[in-house]
Parts: sequence; C-alpha cells; structure tokens
Amino acid sequence: SDSALWSSEDAETSMEWLVADDRDRSVYAFVRVAASGERLVCVANLGASQQTGYRLTTPGSVSWSVVVDTDSPAFGGAGSTSLRVQDEVLELDLPP
Repeated sequence: SDSALWSSEDAETSMEWLVADDRDRSVYAFVRVAASGERLVCVANLGASQQTGYRLTTPGSVSWSVVVDTDSPAFGGAGSTSLRVQDEVLELDLPP
C-alpha cells in the first residue's frame, strides 16, 4: 500500500524535504512517512534538461523501487528514467 501518501498528513513528521534548494537543476525531492513507518520518496525534475546520475541521499538504508514514473511509455513518455541504489544513496536519471 502507499499509505505514506495520505497517512498522518497533518503530522509534522509525515513529510521531510530531501532537496528543496537545487534551483540550478530545478530538482525537488521529499519523503513522506506513514504512521506505520512506511516511506515514499518523490523526486521531480521540473527543468528542461535531463539530469543524468542525479544523486540523492535518503533517510535510512532500505529497499527502494519506482512506484510511478511519469516518463513511462504508459504515460506517453520515452521511458528514460532509471534508478540505481547503493546503501542510502539513490542515483537517478531524471528526464525533463
């Protein structure tokens, strides 16, 4: 389940910015935390350029996977998003 999207929405601990100041690349990232501890990371490239090898440190070493990829061919995209995980670091190729 993706309860991190809606659970504990009014709690201060349910959302934490991971990247809120990368205006040069227009990338923003945050983590949502459900009452159960389930985490969901949202990463958005709002710029006009592909960001290849974008590195993001996450809170805790857990298993990460892509839940929604708006660049997926299912959404009319090119399918160029990729995710590599090493310990607490995500390395992403983020399409524009």
